[in-house]
Amino acid sequence: MAKMAVRGIVDNEFLTVAPFVINQARKNLYISTYRLQIHTKSKARNFLNLYKALIDALGRGVRVHILAQYSEKLGLSPHSNELSMAILKDKGAAVRFLKRGRISHAKMIICDDDYLIVGSHNWSLSSLTRNFEFSILSNEPATIREAKEHYFANWEAGIIFR
Repeated sequence: MAKMAVRGIVDNEFLTVAPFVINQARKNLYISTYRLQIHTKSKARNFLNLYKALIDALGRGVRVHILAQYSEKLGLSPHSNELSMAILKDKGAAVRFLKRGRISHAKMIICDDDYLIVGSHNWSLSSLTRNFEFSILSNEPATIREAKEHYFANWEAGIIFR
């Protein structure tokens, strides 16, 4: 892997960079987000490329783990998460909700030991089309290792999606 400077991902650039990173996966993808939406609106056409990349990765045999926000209290977690998680689970992804009492502010995509995207981008139409968002892409091994440790601690404590 070539050395890369940390690269910023601004606003809807995520719609290009995230699918590129997902398409590089050979073994594992670990994703965390607060909101996970699937839209069929015409303005969400590019947004669907994120999900297409995930489904293609599953088809290549990549193990996909998704950790998202959950709360039994109305208004504390997006309703879209359950539907999106059910669809991705049906396609072969392992899905869990963050344990009760935790809020998912860590939006990450970890691709094998090669790439890490971390920042503010949720997988939601508003996040990817109109919000002020910023994330970072890195291939620095120590940072990826730390992100994976944090991810797995929360994955193990997470609620298994039925």
